[in-house]
Amino acid sequence: MTEVLQEKILRHIAGGGTITSYCRKHKYPNQDTVFNFLAKESGEKFAEAVARARERGTHAIAEHVLTITDDKTIDPVRAKLMADVRLRLIAQWNRRTYGVKQDLDPANRLTLAELVEAAMRQHMQSQPLLDITPPAPPVNVQASQFQER
Repeated sequence: MTEVLQEKILRHIAGGGTITSYCRKHKYPNQDTVFNFLAKESGEKFAEAVARARERGTHAIAEHVLTITDDKTIDPVRAKLMADVRLRLIAQWNRRTYGVKQDLDPANRLTLAELVEAAMRQHMQSQPLLDITPPAPPVNVQASQFQER
């Protein structure tokens, strides 16, 4: 792969795109060509550059998430799904900035039993208990029963 092509791909990735989306959009090169080049020893420098570009691209994707959630023309359920997928992806691509922070303090660790109990408590709070009480029979009340005599 030429250096010019590599630079174009890197700019696309840094803007929040993917190798696959670049190859689809420009119809050259085939994505397999790029991935094979990344896997070869000659592509190590390019692979490192892709990793740096991908890290920068996560910031662009995060900004895009804000655009999605602010867009009132997108169905709210679909917008939530779109945002969630992108946030999960950038959490994997850029763990230092967007990943879940793990608390390594042993004082804050829970046992398995405590985790299960907390999950059950949360589930019970979010799910109302099933009401199996039969409905009261209808009362036949006539208006004449309420008239003064």
